[in-house]
Amino acid sequence: VRQLSATGGYIKEPMIYAELSKAVRSCISFELEQRVHDWVQSLPLDLETKDKVQSVLLGQRSEEIEYILDEGRNSTWSSNICKKDNPPVYLMGIIKRYRREQQQGFVSDFCERFGFGTETENKLNQLTAEKSRRLMQAWNPAGAGSQKQRQHQFLVTLEQSLNERRQFEQDRWRRGQQETSAVASHARIMDDWSNSEEDDDDDDEEEDDDVGLKGSSMSYGDTGGSSQRRRKPDEDSLVFDDWVDDQGGTTGSARSSVPLQSRGAASGAEFFNIASAGGAGDASGTAQSSTAARARKRQPKPTHFILVVDTSGSMLNQDCKSETGWAMTRLQAVLKTCHDFITGSSMSRDDIYSFVTFNEESVLHFSCQDAFTACQQLEKLAPSAEKQTLFSMGIRGIEAAVKRDTKGLPAHVVFLSDGEPTDPKVYIKALHQLMKKRATLKIYAVGFGESAKVNAREGDFMYLQQLASVGRGHFQRCGASLNSLQGAFTAVSSTISRTRESTSRKSLERHSKKNSASEGAAMAGRTSTEMQSQSKVEDTIYEADEEDTDGDGGEDGTADERAPAGSEDLFSKVEFELPSPESIFKDTADPHLWKNFMSARTSFKFDGRNFSRSCDVSRVYLRLKPFMQGGMRLVYGMVLEKGKDNPEQDEHKMCAKRQFADLLKDHGFQAHSAFCRSTAVAQHFAQKFRKETERILQRKVQLGFLDCHLYSPVGEREDGYHFCGEAFIKGHFVKLNSNAGYVNEKEYKEHSEIAQAFSHFTYDRSHGELLVVDLQGMCGEKGPGDEPYMVLTDPQVHSRGTFDRFGSGDLGDSGVSQFFQKHRCGPICQALKLRKDHDMRPPTHVLSVPAVQDVIDILPLYLHQIRRRPETWCSAVKLPKQVANDRDWMEVRFWAVAKRGEKAKQELKRELEAFYEGSRKVLTLQTRPRWTAQQWEEKIATWKSGSGAMIVAHPPDWRATYPAALWIFSPRAKTERGQIDLRGWVDHTNANWALNEIKKDLEASCSGAQEPGPSSHQSSASVAQAGQAAESSEWTRQSDAKGNKFWLRFDNSWFWESDPIWQRFFDDQKNRHWWWNNDNGNWFYEPLEE
Repeated sequence: VRQLSATGGYIKEPMIYAELSKAVRSCISFELEQRVHDWVQSLPLDLETKDKVQSVLLGQRSEEIEYILDEGRNSTWSSNICKKDNPPVYLMGIIKRYRREQQQGFVSDFCERFGFGTETENKLNQLTAEKSRRLMQAWNPAGAGSQKQRQHQFLVTLEQSLNERRQFEQDRWRRGQQETSAVASHARIMDDWSNSEEDDDDDDEEEDDDVGLKGSSMSYGDTGGSSQRRRKPDEDSLVFDDWVDDQGGTTGSARSSVPLQSRGAASGAEFFNIASAGGAGDASGTAQSSTAARARKRQPKPTHFILVVDTSGSMLNQDCKSETGWAMTRLQAVLKTCHDFITGSSMSRDDIYSFVTFNEESVLHFSCQDAFTACQQLEKLAPSAEKQTLFSMGIRGIEAAVKRDTKGLPAHVVFLSDGEPTDPKVYIKALHQLMKKRATLKIYAVGFGESAKVNAREGDFMYLQQLASVGRGHFQRCGASLNSLQGAFTAVSSTISRTRESTSRKSLERHSKKNSASEGAAMAGRTSTEMQSQSKVEDTIYEADEEDTDGDGGEDGTADERAPAGSEDLFSKVEFELPSPESIFKDTADPHLWKNFMSARTSFKFDGRNFSRSCDVSRVYLRLKPFMQGGMRLVYGMVLEKGKDNPEQDEHKMCAKRQFADLLKDHGFQAHSAFCRSTAVAQHFAQKFRKETERILQRKVQLGFLDCHLYSPVGEREDGYHFCGEAFIKGHFVKLNSNAGYVNEKEYKEHSEIAQAFSHFTYDRSHGELLVVDLQGMCGEKGPGDEPYMVLTDPQVHSRGTFDRFGSGDLGDSGVSQFFQKHRCGPICQALKLRKDHDMRPPTHVLSVPAVQDVIDILPLYLHQIRRRPETWCSAVKLPKQVANDRDWMEVRFWAVAKRGEKAKQELKRELEAFYEGSRKVLTLQTRPRWTAQQWEEKIATWKSGSGAMIVAHPPDWRATYPAALWIFSPRAKTERGQIDLRGWVDHTNANWALNEIKKDLEASCSGAQEPGPSSHQSSASVAQAGQAAESSEWTRQSDAKGNKFWLRFDNSWFWESDPIWQRFFDDQKNRHWWWNNDNGNWFYEPLEE
């Protein structure tokens, strides 16, 4: 109580009771605590469950603990607890039952002692134990007035408490009914999916095997033909889909799965992939990587974060579980999470933070503080939780915090509440005013309830959803646990991080200097009274404080918050109505609420090849005001003519989606058809996805999309417009992934895994031409096994040119690249054998490496180091897994943009050259026998088997040209883990023996040898090709100051003409001199003299 008094705020009876209850429960003797510990340790439970049971007991009153310990002496009773699925919860139920029985005894004694009848006793028993106890404790038998008057006052108070309890039960029942009807509506939609699948079963298998794309005569797969679409990957191939760069994720699975050990030879070339969770295959497909690299050179623009927390009485509920299992109040959990949010969201030293609490009033505890100071201030706060929830007060707090920002930074608001507002009409008006004045403001809403999932006890936080929608942010729901709350804030933080504007360091410095100058001028012009007022830690914001509500800019530094030029006319007249279905779907005859006009409904269907349309005409009824908005469209209530007399029935409720741009001018049929075509594509693949998962996984995956129709005005002089219409469904909206790579991996992990697999499925089954993303809608669980289901809407399709673009959200190759950059194949992808992007496209760059196991084993290490650097980042890289008996050279394949791919290739080549130097002996073939390619192969095989050394002819295409040198490799030392030790010894015994044997064989066959250089039996075209393959760079002859001659290449490589490593020869056929490097086998022709 002293701590509460020290805050200077109001102290209410519930606050004192909560604090004293904690004190009572903490006053447990050491002897009793030891007895609890001993009894819990005697139970046959695991350590984690024992800790939870002990935590539950130590949080109760002494008499309740004594009761449990007395009952626990009975071994049968104790063993019965251990058999339960959740012993702590079961034990808490026993304590509550005991508490109720005790309370009934207290109530009976109270009524008998003070002359209350049976009716009063029954009413007291209807209240919660805590509430009835407090009422009885408040009874003062010696108070003012007569006994009858005191009893009358007590009964009035009792009746008020009982009415509050009844209202609470009714609200909970109503929410449960709404949720039940929502689940029922979802079930009806899923039944429609099943019925449509039965209608479309004929010839489906034939269509699935012969699917093609409109306007395309190409065959798909690596070798053409549809038979390659489902090719089985190598059973021994290793796919590393978790290997991403440092900014993108973890490398755990890749590191643990790359044993650099000799695996022996195989009959065919096998590959494994090291991909940034996939990746695109061409230059445009990796545009995201280029963008990410440029982003690393920039810093996020300074941002003003405003945390707005509901402190109504319900935030005192002690139902939030901490990480250790202890119960804490919702307000305590929120304050801790806000502290973590500040430390985790700070990305710029110039970020500032403000903190607002609201109930029936608004308190700005601190404003425009840096992250360190904000955390310190937050640790000192002890805001009171009481009164009702008024969202309008929270909005006033946002306005006050923005006004305090003299720098005019873009503001991001995180608005948290655990209930619905008691002032919906006032709140929506205040929200309109705020968003008109603050055009760049973004509001992210968090709904804090019992569970993060759909349930029958809680509503859908529809007002918070609307707040986030109108505030151009997004809504996140979380459950009553610290972990769930932190997950919601993490999702908000990641979204803000992706959407924050970036600026260069120089711009930041200029911005900082400008702000410093403006702050100095502002401080110089302020009076001492203003300075003292600003220094206060807390400011309470009442309605009387809004002196300049109509102003928008000027001295408060909010000029930068105005809407961009041209957008004010678009949004200023848009007013939203309350999102409650009860207030939307009624009174269709009222012209002040609805408008109606004749409209042609066009339905789209996709069969895997082409789109088809069907059309009918009816009258539609639309609300005049929207109740939600998305990124590009406004959402209105809607009913068809057949439902105008009963709009409140679920089967008649619909919603219309109209583009923002259409507020100025209706953009016609084509502007809206992209949304319907995207839905048609998604519905087609969703049907196939349900069938294949049921056939392969032996379980039905319920994922589908609402029908989306395009409505076009056909009536004359009715002022109609184009829009998209679909069914109105209840539940809170969940975004599972986006068209820019976002994945919801927190509360809806299982749903997101299915959604990601579906997106991957659409890409594979369309042969890499279509990718369905931006999966969002209503998610729930049904059935005895709580099987997840998804009723989705508004998908986005990324296409690659075979079809017309699917609207402005179609990002093409870039969107595909962003998806695979984040995607990690799970059990469903693996069961369906879905291919990645790099399995369906040729590589952009290729580097040949010798088929030597040590070289193959060292490749992942070198490549990981190269891919860590932004300038050599690749979307995907495929490496050989082990050597093949039928090949002496293998390929490293890159998928990247031109410059990055070439840099990565050259960097890997440079690293390998250094590795070769310590592992290789080079025999330059200055004199060569006149052997055919087959004879050379036979000779090399003989030398390899005789010496045990690994011998490779150079260059890689020597069969088409001629061997210029032989590379003889020696094995490298291994570490204890079987990995290559780059600093260890190299055993050249076999290589030296092989070198001597090869020289002897060549000398024995030199009677028919010819002068070194390109073989005389090759054409000039072959010679040119050999020179180009061996050394593609041009050399120029230079002289130093003393006249010494040297040769210089464009990359600054050079050598003296007197260098013994380089030797000069003459080609009789081409009448040209050429140079040979004895060390690495490179050679080049001298340029022709002009």
